[in-house]
Amino acid sequence: MKQPNFRSFLAIQCALLGGSFAMHAQSASAANVAPPTSPAVTAGVIYERISPISGQATEKGIFGNSPESPDGKSIVYVAFDWKAQPKPGIPSKSGFSKGALYVCDSNLKNHVKIRDLNRARWHDGAMQIWLDNDTLAYMDYLPARDCFVTYVVRKNGDLVLGPLEGSLGHGDTPNNSVLLIVDGKKYPKGSSLGRRGLYLYKAGNVTQVVDLENDLGKLKALYKESDEPADWMIAHAELSPKGTYISIRLDPKKGQEKVVTCRADGSDVRPFNTPAKPLHQQWYDDTTIFGHKRGGGPDHLQCHRWDRDGKYIETLGGPGNHMGLSPDRRYLVSESIYTTDPVVMKLFRTGSTEPLAILMNVPQGPIWVNGTHVNPAFSQDCRYVYFNMPVDGAPQLHRIDLSAWIGK
Repeated sequence: MKQPNFRSFLAIQCALLGGSFAMHAQSASAANVAPPTSPAVTAGVIYERISPISGQATEKGIFGNSPESPDGKSIVYVAFDWKAQPKPGIPSKSGFSKGALYVCDSNLKNHVKIRDLNRARWHDGAMQIWLDNDTLAYMDYLPARDCFVTYVVRKNGDLVLGPLEGSLGHGDTPNNSVLLIVDGKKYPKGSSLGRRGLYLYKAGNVTQVVDLENDLGKLKALYKESDEPADWMIAHAELSPKGTYISIRLDPKKGQEKVVTCRADGSDVRPFNTPAKPLHQQWYDDTTIFGHKRGGGPDHLQCHRWDRDGKYIETLGGPGNHMGLSPDRRYLVSESIYTTDPVVMKLFRTGSTEPLAILMNVPQGPIWVNGTHVNPAFSQDCRYVYFNMPVDGAPQLHRIDLSAWIGK
């Protein structure tokens, strides 16, 4: 069913902030005056709302995934049926709502609902990810199995494969493939896919590529006081751009977070040897990784690049949290660390820790509180950055045209 054109440029608002004149666009409900110690939004920033203007909460999905199809012609997003209502004592990231998966054209016309969702998570939506220009994968809750499962569908909503009892990976999708995770936390009753580990979806088929015990379990001697390998938790499974390698977050025990890489067949398993696990690591190219460095020091939370062993290569940008790197690797967008209020999002030219522009400065709203993240991601042509923005107490998917700051 087609929806009306919901394109909306938010009004430009001028404010005298901290002694500097800043022109920026915000809806009236989201307008705020930044504290004197907080950077003003750069003049000329205009927010373009992707989603319906009814105030319905919407999200782009997890970090590392662009909402744009590979050809840049379509956008996918999740719309929630109502606002999250976290219960006292319940972690905010467990929050979810009914919702739907929508696709629209990149000119923001022709918004079409393609799938209903039993439970869209406020943390990362439906983990929606493009596999090619006509095919997507996403996650939803399956009551019959009491777990989240993966579906592969056409962009018109037609089912290709699923439900698959595996948790979606994210990032690059080389050769239209994506990883699925099976571990004891996500599937305590077991998975119909088989043993715990990593599975690869490709061309309508699913095969196991990494066995948790037999392949990753070889690292047990490195992790003191860890659980048995069968009980280790896997998260953030990502294929390298050419599909040669896999990176994961591995938790050998609750409270222990490691980065591990291996070949796509489960061989050449390597621990990532940095003092602390990077924040929101992703593949930079087929053999190196980037993320926000942790562990203190003057470069704490700066965006760094490392090889598979954790050897430092270069600094890509200033401090941040969830980051999006442009496809041409020339620009980086990231937001302030958890629990900070207001939420500030900055644009960097890679190689510089000084921002090119301040893109957002708003009260946190649902960011952090309901487990929602900004999760910035670039368009395929590097012109736009997409992100979740707090508006009226709910996240709203927006984008900014970066033409004024990039390519100069």
